[in-house]
Parts: sequence; structure tokens; C-alpha cells
Amino acid sequence: MFNKNFKKSLIILVACLMLALVVFAACDQTDKFTPVVTDGISGQTVEDNGGIAVKYGDYIYYVNGFFGDADNSYTNTIRAGAIVRVKATDLDAIIALNDEDLSSSEKTERIEAAVKEKVQLVVPCFYFSANETNPDLAGIHIFGDRLYITTPNQSLTDGGQKMYNQLVLESYKLDGSDRKQHLVIAGEDWSTDTSKTELLLSEVNGEVYATYVLDDKLVSAKASDASTKVIAEEITNVTFDKANNAVFFMDEEGQICQFNVGASEHKVLVAKVDTE
Repeated sequence: MFNKNFKKSLIILVACLMLALVVFAACDQTDKFTPVVTDGISGQTVEDNGGIAVKYGDYIYYVNGFFGDADNSYTNTIRAGAIVRVKATDLDAIIALNDEDLSSSEKTERIEAAVKEKVQLVVPCFYFSANETNPDLAGIHIFGDRLYITTPNQSLTDGGQKMYNQLVLESYKLDGSDRKQHLVIAGEDWSTDTSKTELLLSEVNGEVYATYVLDDKLVSAKASDASTKVIAEEITNVTFDKANNAVFFMDEEGQICQFNVGASEHKVLVAKVDTE
């Protein structure tokens, strides 16, 4: 896990990056995204997976602040909410600039220049989740050689409206290429707002799963083929155990249950006692 000094440094960096690079205007659609050079990195250690910032090998991948508009174009323009990366050593050097004996404007100039030089755009589409109940479940995930995020649905209704209220699970190679849409988190009606959905993303036996609760149902979805399975209905008191890839809940009969990600069904931990 990242230490407190790293998290403080990252907050400063994000603030500086917002000043230097965020563009809130609509993007030029001809500005086609160019993947970054990754030197074929793979099999690196991942730290703080699922956080707003994830360390993978020598790099920090993080969310560039909050998105400023609903433009989710796949272009080279850095916008708030896009995923960027910076080498951990470069991050330390940028943060060190903040401690130099300079005026506020001079610090800002030097930090902005360093950010422009060192920070790379990796995923141009913006990350989004309105889940404030369990922020530990919201963030960037790296499994294998792919980076996973949730982003608003760009599909249109029959009336031509974009369904931004629905979350979509997407993944990319670590250089930002090979964009794939895996799953749309949708209710029975297209207008159902799923943006606040608590979503546990896990890798079990090489398979990526999305586990979430929607309309009081516990759903397990497989990213590789978008297949979904309702594990239990009319559930309450849900607790996600991110560390152990498990979900605890109370079923409609009042029994305490556990579902392990990747399993075909849940199990009852504490059965209801008949008092009659």
C-alpha cells in the first residue's frame, strides 16, 4: 500500500496537473489517440489496486482529477478524468519543486513544465463512478497486462439520448490501446441510474469478475464474455470484502450469507432459527 507521504504527494501532483493540462472544451475528433511506449512491461507488481492511483512497476497510474464535461472522446487531448501515468522517480522530483525557495508563481510554472514533460496520457476516456458509499471499490484496476475502469455509457436511446446514467466496464492495454467494452451495468429500464453502483472488481483464476448489487439483487458478471448471473435476490445489509474477493449479505429469509467471487452460488453462514 502507498504510504501517507506518497498520497500527499499525489494530491499535490493532481492539483498541478489540473492547472497545467486539463482541457474542458470539446475535443477535436481528428486528434486520434496515440498509445504510449511501454517497452513491453508486463508481470510487474501492482500496489493499491482499485485506488484512485495504482503503482505498477516503476509507474504511477492515476485519475487526472474529476471530469469537466461529458466528452468521452478517444483522442490525444488530456482532460480531467482521463488516466495518466508518471514514473515514481519523476513524481518525487516534481514534488521536490514544491519545497524549493521560490515564489508561488515560479513554483507553479516549474511544476507545470515538469508535469507537461513527464506525465503521459494513457487512457483518454474518463474514469467515472458516483459511488460514495464505499470508495475503496471505486478506482483503477490492473489485472495482467490490462487496465480496467468504469466510464459512462456512450450508447444512445431510441430518442438519441446518451445513457450517461449507466456505468460501463472497459479495459485497455497498459499503453492505452485495444479499447474493449466488457459490460454495461443496467437496470430493467434504461433510465435506471447505475452510476452509484458499488462494484467489486476481482481477478480469480485468471478471470476478471464484476460483482455488484442492483435492484436488491447480487449479480456476478464475467468480463471476458459479459455473462451475468443473479446470485441472490431481495438481499440487505451488504458488505463487500475487497481483500478476500467476497460479499456478505442477508437474504430474504434473514440468513447471513457469503458469496466468494468466481463461485457458482452463495453459501449460508448463519441459518434462520425457527423459534416456534
